[in-house]
Amino acid sequence: GADLIKADLQSPETLVDSLKGVKYIIDASTSRLSDLDALEKVDLKGKLNLISLAKKAKIKNYIFYSFLDIEKYSFIPLIDAKIKIEKEL
Repeated sequence: GADLIKADLQSPETLVDSLKGVKYIIDASTSRLSDLDALEKVDLKGKLNLISLAKKAKIKNYIFYSFLDIEKYSFIPLIDAKIKIEKEL
């Protein structure tokens, strides 16, 4: 089974406790394409916070939703953020 854990990617302090006892992360979080401010806060900085904390917590697997040939679409801000996250993973 799986448990849904609610936390705010924009508030790293909410993430720390939510990662206790976690073995796997399935990250399907995203912001709206039209909200560039949220894109920076959630899809880039928020996910980088989550990845950093997951590494510290020794989470075994981090599943990140993306797609093939992503580099072809790097001109789209959301896709550019995904490319940066993939590099961090």
